[in-house]
Amino acid sequence: MMGAEERMIRLEVLTKEVCWSIFSKIAFFNREQNSQLVRIGRELVHKCQGLPLAAKTLGSLMRLKRHVHQWNYILNSALWNIEDVQVNVFVPFMLSYHDLPPLEKVCLLYCCVFPKDHVIDRDELITMWLSQDFFSPSKNLEQQDLSCIEQWFELQAKDCFENLAARSFFQDFKKDNDGRIEKCKMHDLIHDFLQYLTAKEYFMVDTYSNNQGREGTVSTTVNQANEKARHATLLLESDSQIPESVNMKRHLRTLFITSSDGSTFLRLNLENFKLVRTLHLSGARIVEIPKEIKELIHLRYLCISDNYHLKELPEQVCDLYNLMTLRIYRCPEFQTWPKQMSKLKNLRYLYVKGCDKIKAPAGLAIWDIKIFH
Repeated sequence: MMGAEERMIRLEVLTKEVCWSIFSKIAFFNREQNSQLVRIGRELVHKCQGLPLAAKTLGSLMRLKRHVHQWNYILNSALWNIEDVQVNVFVPFMLSYHDLPPLEKVCLLYCCVFPKDHVIDRDELITMWLSQDFFSPSKNLEQQDLSCIEQWFELQAKDCFENLAARSFFQDFKKDNDGRIEKCKMHDLIHDFLQYLTAKEYFMVDTYSNNQGREGTVSTTVNQANEKARHATLLLESDSQIPESVNMKRHLRTLFITSSDGSTFLRLNLENFKLVRTLHLSGARIVEIPKEIKELIHLRYLCISDNYHLKELPEQVCDLYNLMTLRIYRCPEFQTWPKQMSKLKNLRYLYVKGCDKIKAPAGLAIWDIKIFH
C-alpha cells in the first residue's frame, strides 16, 4: 500500500541478554535468583521479542509471583498462542492486565482518555476516577458519615495509582521531595493496548492527524464507535468544531477536549451531553462556558485549565450540585467567580494556579474543601 512504509511504527528491539537484564532486575528485586525461576524467566524473556517495555512489564508482573507454579502458569498461558501480529505485541501487557484486581482494571482502562504523550497529573487522574464512581465503600464504612467515605475513596484511588505504577503501566515519573509520584506518562504501546481493550466504549477524534494525512493507530473512529460509547477524546485543530457525529453520542460519561492550536476558539454545545460526569476542557480554546452547562446535572469533574482568554464562570455553574472537582490552571485572564459558589455543597477539590487576577471564592465552606493554590 502506497505510503505504508512511512506510517509503519518501527519498534526498538534489544538483544536477549539486555532484555534479561531489564526483566531480572525487576522480577528478582530484593530476592535471590532461584534456578528454576531463572530458567522460566529466560523463556519468558524470549517471548518478549526484544521489546524493552514488554520485558519491563513482565518483570513487574513476575516480581509479585513467588512460586514456580505461578511462573509456569504465566509461561504456559494460551495468550502466547495468539497469531494476530498486532495483538501478539500486547500479550505481555494482557497477562499483567488480567492479573489485576477488578477495580484496578477499570481504573487502568479509563486512562485511555488521555492523549498519547500527555503528562498525567496524579491528582487529576485520581479525581477523574472519583468522578466516575469507580469506588464503593466497604460494609463497615456504609454507616459512616459522607466525609469518612470520601476519604476512603481517595485512599483507594491513591493505592490504585501506586499499584498500576508498580506494574509499569506508567513511566517518566516526576516525584516530589518525599519521593511520591506527581506526574507521569503512558508509553504509546500501553495506550494502544488500552484502546484495543476499550474499542466498544471509547473513541477518539483527531482532526489534527486527519488534516496532516496521518492515520491513527488502534483508536476507534467516531463512526465505528458503539452507539452507547461512554468516553470520548477530541483532539481538535484550529477552525474545527465538535463533529456532529459526536453530538449524537448521548451516553457519554467523559468528554475530554483539547486543541493543538490556540488561534481560534471552540464553541461548545453541551445540550446533548447531559450524562457527562467528567468534562475536561484544558486547552480547548474556549472564551466562555455556555450557560447550558447547568443541564449537566451529573457533572462531578470540570477542568477549564489553559484557556488563556477565559475570564469567568457563568452563574449557572452553581447549579451543578454534584460537582466535586474544579480545576483552573493557567487562565491569566480569569478574574470573576460566580456569586453563589456556596451552592456547590459537594465541591471537595478546588485547584487554582496561574490565575493571578483571582482570589479565593467567597461563601465556600473552606474547611470542607481541599484548595490547591
